[in-house]
Amino acid sequence: MVSAGRHVMATKNWRDDVELDEAWRRGFAWVEETLGGRLVSVERQERWRPSWFLDLEREGEVVPLYFRGDRGLTDHGVYPLEHEMRVFELLERHGLIVPHVHGFCPEPRGIVLDRKPGRPDVGTAETTAEQESILDHYIDQLTAIHGIPAQDCVSETMTMPDTVEEIALGDLPHYERTFREAKSGPEPLIEFILGWVRRNVPTHREKVSLLHGDSGQLIFEDGRVTALLDFELAYLGDPLADLAAMRVRDLFEPLGALPRAFRRYALARGEDLDEAAIHYHTARFALYTPMSVAALLAAPPAGVDWCLYKEWSVLVGRVSLESIAAAIGLDVPAIEPPRPRPSQRASAYETLVGLLGGEERAEVYEQDVPLRMARYLREVDRIGAELDAADLDEAAAILGKRPSDPESAEAALERVVLEAGPDRDVELLTFFLRRSRRAECLLAHSLRRLQRSTLQPLA
Repeated sequence: MVSAGRHVMATKNWRDDVELDEAWRRGFAWVEETLGGRLVSVERQERWRPSWFLDLEREGEVVPLYFRGDRGLTDHGVYPLEHEMRVFELLERHGLIVPHVHGFCPEPRGIVLDRKPGRPDVGTAETTAEQESILDHYIDQLTAIHGIPAQDCVSETMTMPDTVEEIALGDLPHYERTFREAKSGPEPLIEFILGWVRRNVPTHREKVSLLHGDSGQLIFEDGRVTALLDFELAYLGDPLADLAAMRVRDLFEPLGALPRAFRRYALARGEDLDEAAIHYHTARFALYTPMSVAALLAAPPAGVDWCLYKEWSVLVGRVSLESIAAAIGLDVPAIEPPRPRPSQRASAYETLVGLLGGEERAEVYEQDVPLRMARYLREVDRIGAELDAADLDEAAAILGKRPSDPESAEAALERVVLEAGPDRDVELLTFFLRRSRRAECLLAHSLRRLQRSTLQPLA
C-alpha cells in the first residue's frame, strides 16, 4: 500500500464509471466534502465486505484512505460499525498503532480511515526472523491494549462484566441469541459445546481487559506491525481470550510460533499462563464459527459457497471439541479411514469434476466454488454411506438403539445432550470428536481457507 504524501497520480476516473453504484457515488462525494479535497483514485478491495482504497488529493499531495464499509448486522448480530470506530479512536488516544479515523459516512455506512503501508498475513513474511519480529511487535501492542484501564473503555456498546461468568462468557450470549433465532433443526454438537462452556466457567479468572476480540489481525512491513486492524468484535473480558482467538486465527492465517509469543506475553504481564483457561476460551471462541454458519448450511441461499462454510463448521467445530479434550485431559480418539465404495453413479461425479476443472484448484473464485462442491459430492458418493453407518452405529451406544437414519439420529442426540449432566461429558465428547473426524474425510478434496487443521500447542 502507498503512504501519505506521494505526488498525485490519478489511476481511475470514478465519476465516469457507468458501473459504479449511485450510493457509492454519494459516499465518495461525502468523503470529498467532509475531508476537503478531490478523489483521484478509487479501487474496490477484493473481498466480500464492501471496502475501498481511496486516494484524496489535498493541497498538492495525495492522502491514502481506506473506506471500511458496513458488513451489516446480519453476519454476526453483535455490534454496529460505530462500535469499531469508537474503539479505533480509543486505541489511538492510548498510543496504539491503529489507523486514524477521519469520519463516519452515513450513506453508505462506513468508517473513513488512514490507509497505512503494509500487507496482511504474517505467514508470508520473508524469513522466520521477520515473522518472529512481527509477532513480537503484535504481542507488545496486545499487552498495551490489555493494560488500558477497563473503566476507560465502557461505552453504550461496551459494558463492564459484573460476574466471573460474564467475564468468561464474553460475547457468547450475542452469538447464541443469533444462533437460536436462526436455528431450524437439531444441532447436537453445538448444544453440547454450549452446555460444556456454560458449566465450566473458570471462576478464578477475575481480571477484565479491553480485548481485540478477533485477535491476530494486522498489516506489517519490514518486520514491524504498521497497523492493527478489525476491532469490530472488541469487548471487555478475560485477557486470555485474545490468546485463544489467536490460536484459532492461526488456522486460517499462520501467525508464527505462538508458544514463543505467549511466553513473551506472560513475561510482559508478569504472570504465568493459565493453560486451562486458554483451552476453555479456545473452545468458546472456536464455537462461534459453527454457530454462525449453521443456518447457512441448513438453508443455503442461491450462490452460497456451501463447501467453504461446511469446512469452517466441521474443522473449527472439531478444534472446539479438541480444546475441551485438552482442558479435561482426554486423548483425542482416532478413527478408521473409510473404504471408498463408489456407486453406479460414480462416473457422473467424475465427469462433473472434470468438466469443472479436474483436480487443480480454479484460479477464478466463481469457478472454484462449483468445482469444490463437485469434489465434495464425489466423496459423498465414494464414502458417504460408510460414514453414515459408522455414525449411526456409534450413536446407538449413546441412545440405546440404532437410529434409522441420520436425521432422526440428530434429533435424538440433541435430546440426550440437553438432558445429560457432566457425568456424560467424556462419552459425548468422544462421540462428537470421532464423528467430526469422519466428516472431515468428505472435505479432503474441497478445502479452501484452512491452511492448517490443528492448533499449535501452548507449551
